[in-house]
Amino acid sequence: MLAKIRSLALAFATGVAMLALAPVVPAAAAQAPCNVGTTHVIGVDNVSPAGHNYEYTDFFPRGLPTGSGVKAAFGDCIDFKFAHQADADTGFHTATLLKSTENPTALVSPTNPWQDTPLVVPDAETGEANLQQNPKVIFPSSLGPCGTVVSPCDYTGGARLNSGAPVQGPLNGTGDFVVRDGFDAAQTIYFVCLIHPGMLGSVDLVTAGPTVPPESASAGSVAQYAADTASAAAAEAAASAAGVTTNSNGTRTYTVQAGVAVPHVEVAEMLPSVVNITAGDSVRWPTQTIADIHTVTFPAGSAGSSLDPVTQPLQCEGTPDTTASGPPPTFGCVAGPDPTTTIPVEIPFVPEPAGPTSITSAATLATSGVIANPPAPFPASYTFGFPNAGTFTYQCRVHDHMQGQVLAAAVVAPTLPKAGGLPHAAAPRPGAPLDAGGLLLILFGAIAVCGLVLRRRSL
Repeated sequence: MLAKIRSLALAFATGVAMLALAPVVPAAAAQAPCNVGTTHVIGVDNVSPAGHNYEYTDFFPRGLPTGSGVKAAFGDCIDFKFAHQADADTGFHTATLLKSTENPTALVSPTNPWQDTPLVVPDAETGEANLQQNPKVIFPSSLGPCGTVVSPCDYTGGARLNSGAPVQGPLNGTGDFVVRDGFDAAQTIYFVCLIHPGMLGSVDLVTAGPTVPPESASAGSVAQYAADTASAAAAEAAASAAGVTTNSNGTRTYTVQAGVAVPHVEVAEMLPSVVNITAGDSVRWPTQTIADIHTVTFPAGSAGSSLDPVTQPLQCEGTPDTTASGPPPTFGCVAGPDPTTTIPVEIPFVPEPAGPTSITSAATLATSGVIANPPAPFPASYTFGFPNAGTFTYQCRVHDHMQGQVLAAAVVAPTLPKAGGLPHAAAPRPGAPLDAGGLLLILFGAIAVCGLVLRRRSL
């Protein structure tokens, strides 16, 4: 699934919160700067083609099967470079190096991917039923001034090393997460994105041999990007027309896909982006996503925290929780008069639908809530009715650029015949062309007249 931090301000605040509050592995001492010749670049996500909204749930190069990607030597640095998408709510990933004893394929089950690190978890407080974004996913696992080329994080394989989610800006301002391997033997390092199950890769450590930085520009990555893009384009084209079914009462239900996906790419688009219906019809939004979550929220541009599952106001843990109201790093979450005595901050997650199920005007405020495919525990579709004519704009509040329109035409009343007119057929308009029946009528009339004239002449 995909979560996001909608604004840099909130993302920065979250980044500071995670440094202060996350349950983490103690940081190693800052490492010496990476030398240019020993830094290998691995792309995280990639740039979407113009006119499309593709999120690449892929590493470049992927390095799987093992032996097909980066080959690094003892002490080399690995720079996970996060692609800067045009919209901050795409490209939301983690780069998480697994323990040396973990194999990524063994951690994924068909019904419960990344079973030990779900993206959404219950509130840790006893007696509270609300959900929150999992700190073990969103927050980095290593505290301290590391993660840059100047000061890489040390990775020895004894524990997972997680970049945290908001890497594109607030973690270090560059979109990079840099680690130095601390191994002295040949082996394979596996890394994953904790937000998108199936997004994984590997680096092969070798005791000797050539290295080829930057790997992200290698021929293998270029071919991988081309294959991913072609597959996404085919899926997008296949979903470009709305489906339609006729209901028992004569109205219709149209189907618009709230995102489609293929392995390694999430197409974050409403397909088709414009659907034409008649007042009284309905529109159903299923999703063909693999890992992302989406919403269908009316109207587009609506800014209401009650309709946003992800960017909820930060909360100070308590009984009950209270809205955080102060500046970082404590956000006003303090216990008692001592400002140094802080209490935890959480990031709430609200997946439920809100508002009516009929969109009666362009200003109607309503949301489907989170929709996603299994194994995510959310509905896979949602339907809204449109009883009135008008133009209705909407968007996904997890991916703000995912927008669409419903154009509802007015119902045209049938035209009734005028009083005294023909009960079964309208009289022909002056100058209007005659149909076959009219021509036959004239022909038979002419024959009858001719017959009558001939009879009179013969008498």
